[in-house]
Amino acid sequence: MEISQLDLRNSSVMVFAPHPDDEAIGAGGIIIQTVKNGGTIKVIYLTTGISSSNKNSKQILLREKEAISAMKLAGVNEDELIFLRYNNGDLTKISIFNECIKKISQIISDDVPDYIFIPAYEGGHIDHDMTNFILYKTLTALKLNRIQIFEYAEYTSYLKMDINTMKRVFRRFCKYVPFVKFRFPNNFIPHNRLYHIPSFQLKMSAEELNLKLEMLKQYSSQDPTDLIFWHGFPDRFRKFFPYDYTKHPYNRSALEKIVYFIGEKLKKSNIEYRIIKRPPALYLENDTNN
Repeated sequence: MEISQLDLRNSSVMVFAPHPDDEAIGAGGIIIQTVKNGGTIKVIYLTTGISSSNKNSKQILLREKEAISAMKLAGVNEDELIFLRYNNGDLTKISIFNECIKKISQIISDDVPDYIFIPAYEGGHIDHDMTNFILYKTLTALKLNRIQIFEYAEYTSYLKMDINTMKRVFRRFCKYVPFVKFRFPNNFIPHNRLYHIPSFQLKMSAEELNLKLEMLKQYSSQDPTDLIFWHGFPDRFRKFFPYDYTKHPYNRSALEKIVYFIGEKLKKSNIEYRIIKRPPALYLENDTNN
């Protein structure tokens, strides 16, 4: 994994987060360094982080308050945060999908940034994959070629069933064993199985990394100890790639196919929400047909 330092001096940066906390998890270092180097940050949160079945509005306000506190630590003012307030899972609905594209198109057109950071298309949490797909659709239509677009790694590493699975199991075990530590940074699925996209680790100082950890601690509703355990590392990023959103982002190994087959039969899997996920474009196709 190559270590890289982006030139963020006096740059304008937009970070798109599926939920409040994803901006700190995936792009906390980018945000810190942008502000530190005289640049401007705008963070757009697509969903509340709360499902439509949860009618507790206090939970939504809490997540937003946590985001405001986290970004304040990095030097980002509240008026640079935009909450679109869709419910978790609703981005797969065609009407909301199209509405979201219109809103984001306006946000980007009003203040065209130098850099955009989005969650990777990873075949994991559907809100993350849909955010990636929405930005692809939006930016393709806008044709703003001067914007540099990057994906940040988040859930990818521990959603893939391969040799790293035992490492993940061991890391989880060690979390609860006193005096034993075993942690390794999250990384992208090796897309060379399907795509060829080099990825990088952001070069961060100890001070910057500590600040990122403090940002993660602001999300008290999300178990900050767990956030830091899984995501308390320098950011990982790669250039955005125009995927085929009717397919999963990587070719599954034989073991993965077996796991997913069993998961489908049991309506369970290793994916968040424990439900087998379809590729983004197929969700929309299904919603249209209904």
